Amino acid sequence: MTSSTAVNRTARRWVTAGVLTSVAAVALSGCADDGPKTTDARDVAAFTHVTNDSSADVRIRVGRPLHVQVVAPKKVVDDVRTEVRDGTLHVTHGVTHAVVEVDVPSLDALGSSGSGDVSAKGIDSDALAVEADGSGDLELTGTTQQLTVDQRGSGDLDLGHLSSADAQVSTKGSGDTDLWVEASLDLRTDGSGDVEYRGDPAVTKDLNGSGDVEQSD
Repeated sequence: MTSSTAVNRTARRWVTAGVLTSVAAVALSGCADDGPKTTDARDVAAFTHVTNDSSADVRIRVGRPLHVQVVAPKKVVDDVRTEVRDGTLHVTHGVTHAVVEVDVPSLDALGSSGSGDVSAKGIDSDALAVEADGSGDLELTGTTQQLTVDQRGSGDLDLGHLSSADAQVSTKGSGDTDLWVEASLDLRTDGSGDVEYRGDPAVTKDLNGSGDVEQSD
């Protein structure tokens, strides 16, 4: 074999490898977004609780007429399940590039055990319960008199813009928690996540975790 033949064969191998790499990249890109998005309105019964057990993001607006819709790639929009059971909207089987948009008159409880993020705006309630044991982040804004938080996951809880009078907070996960509490805070920590609170509440602490607890300005 001449040296020029060897060089040509090597060049062809590099070209072939480059083409295959490009094809694979395009294929993976197509899988990532699954094509153009569509909006699918869902017919659901009334609810005051929402729980996200999926990888889809959930965006909630409180104080509005009931409405639920899914924004997702057309080929996977039907895979996102939105079902109301016993007054709770369960979001399941969601995909990464899906968003579930929820309008609801009032919200009393919020849960997250999936990898999707959850946000809720306009909260105005006497009592609000938050349970988080997934990897998705939660961001809540509004006001509540009594806040109960059970944090066992790796996702962060941004409740620094949710004004509460009294709060009972238990953290056992690795996610960080930000709070805004005015009157009283009962705080128990067993995890590695940090807790930061604003306001000047009377604080009862039972600190067994490795995370820091700080009062912000």
